[in-house]
Amino acid sequence: SASSLSSIQKSLLKALDELGLVLIEPDGKSFYVTRVGACLMTAERNAVSAHAEKHFSAELGELQLVVETNFRVYAYTTSSFQVALLSLFINLRYRLPNMAVGHLTKSTVRAAMSNGITADQIIDFLNAHAHPMVASGAIPSNISDELRLWEAEQDRVRVQKAVQFDELSSDESFDKLKKYATDAHVLLWAHSRRRIVVIKAD
Repeated sequence: SASSLSSIQKSLLKALDELGLVLIEPDGKSFYVTRVGACLMTAERNAVSAHAEKHFSAELGELQLVVETNFRVYAYTTSSFQVALLSLFINLRYRLPNMAVGHLTKSTVRAAMSNGITADQIIDFLNAHAHPMVASGAIPSNISDELRLWEAEQDRVRVQKAVQFDELSSDESFDKLKKYATDAHVLLWAHSRRRIVVIKAD
């Protein structure tokens, strides 16, 4: 029963609940250890070891992932290399001797994409290292859809050097400059009411 625990123990219990090691009942008065928690406490990692040879090399270390629909990621690994690799696109919150927990967030994923990592590469990596207990063998469809959406949003933004003319004295000056820029194929944007013309810097 959770009601007999001290405040420190209750705080620890909440952290274990976030890790998926225990499950606190809605009333907050009772809890029980999950299968994952039981395996960690008894060091029964036979399922992980049996499946490991499919996906991992001994040099890189074992890695098996459970990705939930709420973007939380459970990584079963003892390899610092694999954890560092995950941190490229996952916001890691907890690190245990044989497990790490984090979230796929828009900011971390887009930071990875700005370094040349694509959404398909992230999806393939997560699927390739899916835990054998994941029935579908793949990450939830809402996760892959969101990753591709974040990539599409990032692709819409382009940075380009430009020069802005915003002190044109008359409509005639605006029209002449806009026509010249259009004919020269350097016009980026124009606003007739405010008499603003933006052209390529090069």
